[in-house]
Amino acid sequence: MFLRIEHKILSTALAAIAVILLLSTFYIDFENGKIEAFQSWLNTNYGWLTILLPNIFFIFLIGLYFSKSSSIRIGGENASPEFSFITWISMLFSAGLGIGLVYYGVAEPILHYSNPPPWDNEAYQEIDGSNQAMIFTLLHWGLHGWVIYACMALMLAYFHFNLNKPLRMSSLLVGVLPKSKLLFNAIDVFTLIAISFGIATSLGLGALQITSGIANYTADIEPSLLLTLLVILFVTVIGFISTVTGLNKGIKILSQVNISLSLILWLFILIAGPAIFLLKETLENALSYVRFLPEAALWIEGKDSNNWQIGWTIFYYSWWISWAPFVGMFIARISFGRTIKEFILAVVLIPTFMVILWFSVFGNAALFFETSYGEIAKIISDDPALSLFVLLEGYPFYTLTGLLSLFIIVIFFVTSSDSGAFIAATISSKPALDEIKLPPSKSLRALWSFLFGIVAAILLYIGGLQALQISVVMAAFPIGLLMILGLVNFIKKLN
Repeated sequence: MFLRIEHKILSTALAAIAVILLLSTFYIDFENGKIEAFQSWLNTNYGWLTILLPNIFFIFLIGLYFSKSSSIRIGGENASPEFSFITWISMLFSAGLGIGLVYYGVAEPILHYSNPPPWDNEAYQEIDGSNQAMIFTLLHWGLHGWVIYACMALMLAYFHFNLNKPLRMSSLLVGVLPKSKLLFNAIDVFTLIAISFGIATSLGLGALQITSGIANYTADIEPSLLLTLLVILFVTVIGFISTVTGLNKGIKILSQVNISLSLILWLFILIAGPAIFLLKETLENALSYVRFLPEAALWIEGKDSNNWQIGWTIFYYSWWISWAPFVGMFIARISFGRTIKEFILAVVLIPTFMVILWFSVFGNAALFFETSYGEIAKIISDDPALSLFVLLEGYPFYTLTGLLSLFIIVIFFVTSSDSGAFIAATISSKPALDEIKLPPSKSLRALWSFLFGIVAAILLYIGGLQALQISVVMAAFPIGLLMILGLVNFIKKLN
């Protein structure tokens, strides 16, 4: 059995996405600077709100972790987990980070090293440049990103499994906003739009990296838009096959394979490289991250500065927020049977620990080559998508590790697409509250899987990476406000 399609929400969402894409294609010039200027104005005037939100969620989750409510079990006292702990972590980690882990694992530390954050903290200025670069890399990918996901996912899981509400963002706002079916349908439609463009951003980044990797791996192929579009088509088809098999087969198996292969690549970079140096730097990065976290997390760049924070911290937080509806719903769906305390530990602390290990080893390996030979930074600055492959070329067995990396990127690509398709199909289906684990139809999952690929392809065609980034930032502000309203309602329900 499958959930029945909610035709009004589905048709409205598809029409809205089509209109946005048509307007973007024929009426919006991404190169004339107007869209970028609006984005800059938005971030300059309201970027402080984007900085503030993760800190609010962070404080709330700390308080909740040590409260009596942390013993509440998602799904009720007798609920038992649907997935093993390792599988659960693998699935939420793969869906939550996706392409970004591989795309920026090498690139971001190098870019921060070349263009340091203009933070005038005296103690921060006294540490070496490599450590400075890693502190802000971990700020962007560590605790503050995962608390956004955890907060959204926990609210959705509690409302769905404990209060018997549909698994959608609009459920969080019942009792907070005026009771209007039209209003709540509009929220669900907006959620579908945000999910589509949020996932399209990740798919676009993944396609660019796969294209650069193929061109770097094979001398006879040049990177081109056509090759990137073909990559999107190829991986979308694989994602379609995975998503129609469901959570317990395609998505589950791919997530487990992905974590295993990523671990193999991580161990190779560590062992085949300057292992003692990398372990020492990883420990130093972790300690520095914890030391500077309270101040760095609250730092807001002045309006007269060079807008470094807009291009990095605010963009990243916007990306996490725009992905929160999709990732939050996915994590909520797979977290049945977990206590709130266990949930916070698994969704915030364990992924952050994994992020520290990944970025510190890959980032410091790249920084080691840069400080020793000085050749990596310029290449990565010209084409960040090449960063992982440039690093691997400095190691032995590039023929093997380059191919392995391409395979990992493809799987991250697929897990993002099929997880998102599963959630988008759930939102565009009629709730069956007597069957809270009933999946959406395979045809609807297939539709969304292909749609994500189409959106990514069109955005890349009309505006490249800039169009992808703009779509993320524009979606983040309304989602952030809805999350605050949902959090107020969640606290009321817990009390």
